Amino acid sequence: MDDIILVGIAQKREDKMFKKVLRDCEKASHQRINIQKTRIFFVNTPTSKQRKITNIFGCMIDQLPTK
Repeated sequence: MDDIILVGIAQKREDKMFKKVLRDCEKASHQRINIQKTRIFFVNTPTSKQRKITNIFGCMIDQLPTK
């Protein structure tokens, strides 16, 4: 599995569901998600909420456009 893009609203409930989806993808593919390569992008999201969400996922924030 190379890339997954999940689009949603920056809410704690939705973030937990995204984390579950990613775990399910790991189980189905028998591969682990590399958190060091994982990036999250925000649009119109307060910095405090961004920090909370990145703590849930344990990944880095990135900016668009990206490579």
